[in-house]
Amino acid sequence: MSNLAAPPYILAITKLDILDEFEEIKVAVSYELDGKTYTEAPPANAADMARVKVNYETFKGWQTCIAKVRKFGDLPKNAQDYVRAVERLVNVPVKWVGVGPKREAIITLF
Repeated sequence: MSNLAAPPYILAITKLDILDEFEEIKVAVSYELDGKTYTEAPPANAADMARVKVNYETFKGWQTCIAKVRKFGDLPKNAQDYVRAVERLVNVPVKWVGVGPKREAIITLF
């Protein structure tokens, strides 16, 4: 986490458990339009958006139920890798990860 933005910017990832059954997870990391690459946001107008090519980073799924996990280190490695990738991609640390529908189904990372 040393290269990430310092708080007050922190993230909460909710509903990580809904990804439990995916074999792979694609995350849009940039957009290409007319030879230009955009990493901050896709084009704002609908005509341009229709012509955009989306570039994805693909992550391996974990294909196991994580609803009862309460420690980050107990998550499957692929789930941990996904959370760390989100941190890297947005340059903001993840403080909480929701892993199920119940109030106690949250992991606090720091």
